[in-house]
Amino acid sequence: MSFEETRFIFIIYTSSILAIILYMKYRSQLPNWVPIIYVGSFIECALDWEIWFTYGLINGESVIERRADVLNQWIPLHLNWILNSLADVRTICLGGLWLLWITNGKNKNVFYSGTGVHFLF
Repeated sequence: MSFEETRFIFIIYTSSILAIILYMKYRSQLPNWVPIIYVGSFIECALDWEIWFTYGLINGESVIERRADVLNQWIPLHLNWILNSLADVRTICLGGLWLLWITNGKNKNVFYSGTGVHFLF
């Protein structure tokens, strides 16, 4: 196994579970709706983009055909679908919420107000 393949495997597993670990650590500081948004976004990513990308639906190649055999052994097809969906949620959904919080001066009230430019996200 090459260094690049090892790095790729590490990144996939780490990026997938990092958000769950951070949520468990900081759940008392987060609003109650954050896990609902996270689970909803996970379902959306899993059933939209990632199912198409992983299984190669509609004239595509599945991930098994596109990558090296060693990666297929360490990240099986169905697990790849779940892990990539978790990573997408962390990057897109939670990353967007984090940027919203940062751009509003780390003010928690930004999540509770129903007005403003932030809801264009």
